[in-house]
Amino acid sequence: MIGGTAPGAPAGFRVVGDPGEPVTLAIGSGVQDPPQTTPYGDLYLAWPITPYNIGSTSADGILALNVAIPGFWIPGEEKPMQALVGPLGAYTSVLTHLMVLIVE
Repeated sequence: MIGGTAPGAPAGFRVVGDPGEPVTLAIGSGVQDPPQTTPYGDLYLAWPITPYNIGSTSADGILALNVAIPGFWIPGEEKPMQALVGPLGAYTSVLTHLMVLIVE
């Protein structure tokens, strides 16, 4: 992640995967420890999980996304995130590492 974490601040995220793969960003309500094993790798996000289709990786395998941190997020909140790179159900799809954004 590049940028700030205060509500309304611009932030940049990058996801790396195979070229042309769809990317779904998922935000969980917390972190599971230990993680849940899935066919895509370890899922660290606790339910409920909100998925967002954010695009596809480019020809070089990178999806760069520039967004503003939502204004309704509350300072001090933790937002655990993982991305699924590839379509749901495909054996080649993978989960990214866990990232926890702490709202400033």
